[in-house]
Amino acid sequence: MMKGNCKIVDAWAQHAEHPTTFAIPSTKELMHLKVGDYVKLGVIWKIPVTKFPARSAGGERFWVKVTELPILKEYARLSGAVIRGVVEQSDIHFPETHGIKDGEEITFGPPHIMAILTARQLARERQLGLS
Repeated sequence: MMKGNCKIVDAWAQHAEHPTTFAIPSTKELMHLKVGDYVKLGVIWKIPVTKFPARSAGGERFWVKVTELPILKEYARLSGAVIRGVVEQSDIHFPETHGIKDGEEITFGPPHIMAILTARQLARERQLGLS
């Protein structure tokens, strides 16, 4: 379970702030998202850490397999949609900081999605060592 000192990254806000360096899926890609696809999410944290000050602020990205989502036929419904998925990232680096673990269920919305891949695309990326 995600700890209170963390939050899911708002990818839409990051893209608005850094449009040339922070890409996000297009509206068309979001509207074609389906159960079984993988989405990249990120979390950020800011906590007082005395033992490891370098970790007092940071972030991590990970893949989530979509398990439940509403039908996204209208752009106006995108921002308020609730999507559920399961974290599928065996090499999460800071679970003790943010509390998210491989296999955990997580709830998010389209504004949090940084990237979308099909199961086949993700398997290929992992085979090549890209994800």
